[in-house]
Amino acid sequence: ALFTFEIQKSLETAFFTRNEKERADLLARLVDARAKYLELLGFLTLNEERFTRQTSVAEFNQIRECARVLSQLGDASAQPLEVADGPLRDYYMAENIKRIVDAEPVGTRVVVWAHNLHVSAGQESEKYPYMGFHLRHFFGDAYYSIGFSFNQGSFQARNFDPKANRELKQFTVGPASEGTVEWYLARVGIKNYFVDLRDSRKNETVTRWLTTPRPLRMIGLYYNAQAEKNYFIPTKLTPEFDGLVFFNESTRSHPIVQ
Repeated sequence: ALFTFEIQKSLETAFFTRNEKERADLLARLVDARAKYLELLGFLTLNEERFTRQTSVAEFNQIRECARVLSQLGDASAQPLEVADGPLRDYYMAENIKRIVDAEPVGTRVVVWAHNLHVSAGQESEKYPYMGFHLRHFFGDAYYSIGFSFNQGSFQARNFDPKANRELKQFTVGPASEGTVEWYLARVGIKNYFVDLRDSRKNETVTRWLTTPRPLRMIGLYYNAQAEKNYFIPTKLTPEFDGLVFFNESTRSHPIVQ
């Protein structure tokens, strides 16, 4: 029963259901799952020596790390809805990345692909630092945060329209509005390019522009075509990002499954 309970699906349903009883029941199950996963992690840790002898150091460590991630998912998901899938999740992601890096030889380079808000070295608020904020704390300037954005084109996301069933579909948007980061980047006249924002620290005028909040396109798992403005988030390009990749036009990824 521990592994048949779909935590992510249950958390998503709890977020979106309008039935308070169903939400309360799901949250109770999430709290129960958290307790069981933590118990499993503790059991493995207490029996490390015995299980290592019966298998191997590498195999035991792999199993324990899987249990740790499951425990983190259960822990984050069992929090109040305004916390679940938020600050605790970002911290755990950063912690797991640090653990992977620490296990590699000194000097190993690691690439992490995630949504702009996760890789950002900033924070939504004092109570919600992003994953990149923690990685910057762990690794200092060795952590290089790269943001991605585009001016116009198509992409895929789950339909967040209240009348939809959150199905995966293609969306197409026109050129970004005047004053947005994308609008400025499109005016350069180069279709696709990369900007190293760390170099901007040498120029006071450029630094002032980059540290002034400007709307940046932020589209994640969900998108509501009726509320396009909500997906432009005021952002200080620095210090949130060290570099920025810009595409004038994007095209939808080819889904493997529908």
